[in-house]
Amino acid sequence: MSPATTTLRAASRTRAARGAASHAGPAETDTSGAGAAFEAHRPVLLGAAYRILGSLDDAEDVVQEAWLRWSEVDHTRVEAPRRFLVKVASRLAIDRLRLAHGGARPTSAHGCRNR
Repeated sequence: MSPATTTLRAASRTRAARGAASHAGPAETDTSGAGAAFEAHRPVLLGAAYRILGSLDDAEDVVQEAWLRWSEVDHTRVEAPRRFLVKVASRLAIDRLRLAHGGARPTSAHGCRNR
């Protein structure tokens, strides 16, 4: 097992213990099953974000933002929740990385940078 995998698993256990003690998670407050679907994919999302960002704290922030996006979606229209969630988390991580390096500026529909 790689050191990164060990770190992610330990952080996930720590976060789970903290979360269980402090408040109900998405799976516990959601009656439609969307929270359970998200929680089932959380380790994959955390791993993808961590590999892009290289920071566990930033990766956890991205996963939280992915949850917010997931909670706003009509889940009946999502054919593949894992694919959707990984795409959202990856794009959020890339956006965060670009902003951290000062290289991201919004573009118009024509691909020109807005000023």
